[in-house]
Amino acid sequence: MKRIWVSILIMAATLALALGNGWYLQRLTGSMAQELENAQILAEEGNLDSARELTGQVYERWQARQTYLCVVARHGDTDEIRTGFQEVLQLLRWPDELPEYAAANARLQEALGVLAELERFSVRNLF
Repeated sequence: MKRIWVSILIMAATLALALGNGWYLQRLTGSMAQELENAQILAEEGNLDSARELTGQVYERWQARQTYLCVVARHGDTDEIRTGFQEVLQLLRWPDELPEYAAANARLQEALGVLAELERFSVRNLF
Protein backbone atom coordinates (compact mmCIF):
# COMPACT_ATOMS: atom_id res chain seq x y z
CA MET A 1 0.00 0.00 0.00
CA LYS A 2 2.89 2.31 0.77
CA ARG A 3 4.22 1.91 -2.81
CA ILE A 4 0.93 3.08 -4.27
CA TRP A 5 1.03 6.29 -2.22
CA VAL A 6 4.63 6.93 -3.18
CA SER A 7 3.72 6.40 -6.84
CA ILE A 8 0.75 8.75 -6.55
CA LEU A 9 2.94 11.35 -4.87
CA ILE A 10 5.55 11.11 -7.62
CA MET A 11 2.89 11.41 -10.32
CA ALA A 12 1.33 14.42 -8.57
CA ALA A 13 4.72 16.12 -8.25
CA THR A 14 5.46 15.47 -11.93
CA LEU A 15 2.09 16.90 -12.94
CA ALA A 16 2.64 19.97 -10.75
CA LEU A 17 6.08 20.53 -12.30
CA ALA A 18 4.69 20.16 -15.82
CA LEU A 19 1.87 22.60 -15.11
CA GLY A 20 4.27 25.05 -13.47
CA ASN A 21 6.65 24.85 -16.41
CA GLY A 22 3.86 25.50 -18.89
CA TRP A 23 2.62 28.47 -16.85
CA TYR A 24 6.12 29.93 -16.54
CA LEU A 25 6.89 29.59 -20.25
CA GLN A 26 3.54 31.12 -21.17
CA ARG A 27 4.29 34.17 -19.02
CA LEU A 28 7.90 34.43 -20.16
CA THR A 29 7.26 34.14 -23.88
CA GLY A 30 4.07 36.20 -23.70
CA SER A 31 5.85 39.15 -22.12
CA MET A 32 8.71 38.83 -24.59
CA ALA A 33 6.35 38.78 -27.55
CA GLN A 34 4.57 41.87 -26.19
CA GLU A 35 7.86 43.72 -25.83
CA LEU A 36 8.84 42.74 -29.36
CA GLU A 37 5.50 44.12 -30.53
CA ASN A 38 6.29 47.37 -28.71
CA ALA A 39 9.71 47.44 -30.39
CA GLN A 40 8.03 47.09 -33.76
CA ILE A 41 5.76 50.03 -33.00
CA LEU A 42 8.83 52.08 -32.10
CA ALA A 43 10.53 51.06 -35.35
CA GLU A 44 7.47 51.98 -37.40
CA GLU A 45 7.50 55.40 -35.73
CA GLY A 46 11.09 55.80 -36.90
CA ASN A 47 12.69 55.30 -33.50
CA LEU A 48 15.07 52.51 -34.50
CA ASP A 49 17.50 53.13 -31.65
CA SER A 50 14.81 52.55 -29.02
CA ALA A 51 13.48 49.55 -30.93
CA ARG A 52 16.97 48.07 -31.09
CA GLU A 53 17.54 48.74 -27.39
CA LEU A 54 14.22 47.16 -26.36
CA THR A 55 14.81 44.13 -28.60
CA GLY A 56 18.31 43.80 -27.16
CA GLN A 57 16.89 43.80 -23.63
CA VAL A 58 14.42 41.07 -24.55
CA TYR A 59 17.25 39.06 -26.10
CA GLU A 60 19.32 39.44 -22.93
CA ARG A 61 16.38 38.10 -20.90
CA TRP A 62 16.18 35.16 -23.32
CA GLN A 63 19.90 34.50 -22.98
CA ALA A 64 19.71 34.70 -19.16
CA ARG A 65 17.19 31.84 -19.18
CA GLN A 66 19.01 29.77 -21.79
CA THR A 67 20.09 27.01 -19.39
CA TYR A 68 16.54 26.50 -18.13
CA LEU A 69 15.12 26.62 -21.64
CA CYS A 70 17.62 24.06 -22.93
CA VAL A 71 16.52 21.69 -20.17
CA VAL A 72 12.76 21.99 -20.67
CA ALA A 73 12.43 22.73 -24.41
CA ARG A 74 13.69 21.19 -27.62
CA HIS A 75 17.03 22.59 -28.70
CA GLY A 76 15.77 23.12 -32.24
CA ASP A 77 13.04 25.43 -30.97
CA THR A 78 15.37 27.44 -28.75
CA ASP A 79 17.95 27.68 -31.54
CA GLU A 80 15.28 28.94 -33.94
CA ILE A 81 14.32 31.67 -31.49
CA ARG A 82 17.94 32.66 -30.89
CA THR A 83 18.46 32.89 -34.66
CA GLY A 84 15.29 34.95 -34.92
CA PHE A 85 16.61 37.42 -32.38
CA GLN A 86 19.86 37.74 -34.31
CA GLU A 87 17.99 38.35 -37.57
CA VAL A 88 15.71 40.98 -36.03
CA LEU A 89 18.60 42.79 -34.37
CA GLN A 90 20.53 42.87 -37.66
CA LEU A 91 17.55 44.17 -39.63
CA LEU A 92 17.05 46.98 -37.13
CA ARG A 93 20.42 48.40 -38.16
CA TRP A 94 19.09 49.51 -41.55
CA PRO A 95 16.07 51.82 -41.89
CA ASP A 96 15.45 50.56 -45.44
CA GLU A 97 14.77 47.05 -44.15
CA LEU A 98 11.61 47.80 -42.13
CA PRO A 99 9.34 45.44 -44.12
CA GLU A 100 11.83 42.60 -43.70
CA TYR A 101 12.21 43.51 -40.02
CA ALA A 102 8.44 43.41 -39.52
CA ALA A 103 8.25 39.96 -41.11
CA ALA A 104 11.21 38.63 -39.09
CA ASN A 105 9.78 40.11 -35.89
CA ALA A 106 6.42 38.44 -36.57
CA ARG A 107 8.17 35.09 -37.13
CA LEU A 108 10.06 35.53 -33.87
CA GLN A 109 6.90 36.33 -31.95
CA GLU A 110 5.20 33.29 -33.47
CA ALA A 111 8.16 31.06 -32.53
CA LEU A 112 7.91 32.29 -28.93
CA GLY A 113 4.19 31.50 -28.94
CA VAL A 114 4.77 28.04 -30.40
CA LEU A 115 7.37 27.27 -27.73
CA ALA A 116 4.87 28.12 -25.00
CA GLU A 117 2.15 26.14 -26.75
CA LEU A 118 4.36 23.05 -27.05
CA GLU A 119 5.03 23.07 -23.31
CA ARG A 120 1.47 23.82 -22.25
CA PHE A 121 -0.33 20.91 -20.65
CA SER A 122 -3.14 19.82 -22.98
CA VAL A 123 -4.61 16.65 -24.42
CA ARG A 124 -3.18 17.55 -27.83
CA ASN A 125 0.35 17.66 -26.39
CA LEU A 126 -0.03 14.27 -24.73
CA PHE A 127 -0.26 12.39 -28.01
